[in-house]
Amino acid sequence: ISYVDFTFLDKFSISLIPKADIYGFSVMQPNYNNSLKLAKLLKEKSPNCKIVFGGSAVTDLRKEILLHDFIDYAIFGINEDSFFRLIESIKKEKKPYNIPNVIFKDGKIIFNEIKFPPEHWQEIIPFPLQNILKGKYMENHRIVLGSLGCGFCYNFCNLIRAQPRLFEREDKFIVEEISKFVNEEKLSIQI
Repeated sequence: ISYVDFTFLDKFSISLIPKADIYGFSVMQPNYNNSLKLAKLLKEKSPNCKIVFGGSAVTDLRKEILLHDFIDYAIFGINEDSFFRLIESIKKEKKPYNIPNVIFKDGKIIFNEIKFPPEHWQEIIPFPLQNILKGKYMENHRIVLGSLGCGFCYNFCNLIRAQPRLFEREDKFIVEEISKFVNEEKLSIQI
């Protein structure tokens, strides 16, 4: 697993990205166009690789994402569990018909069942990431998931499409996640 945000770099070379079988993109509206360009370059470089898009742009655009022939899969909403299952499906060369929130092509664009909240959402703690470039967050800043969804349901917000109800994370999972960082000298936590 390698995390590098290339989508906002002014000077970029495709050679900076290591060869992989699967490339995943977390796509927000500000990096949507650059993510498309990057995905297209990766598919040209490695035609057999699989490109997976997730993030708020997918939630907004849904099936439209797969109108681009270089994108193989998209995941609707916050759904790490479906993402892990999709990776296993790709490795086994099986179509992901039974994986919730996955959009893919099989002669036509298939939009699987929407499931919210995703299974195991409280237990999923982020993996350690390698190759991180200097980001825009302050040093030793951690974002800890405290809930999914929203209790207000404003019609101008895309959150209600992907997360139609509010689910609070149990304290024990929040404490477990924070306890992994308490030995750091300075720590800023955002829940």
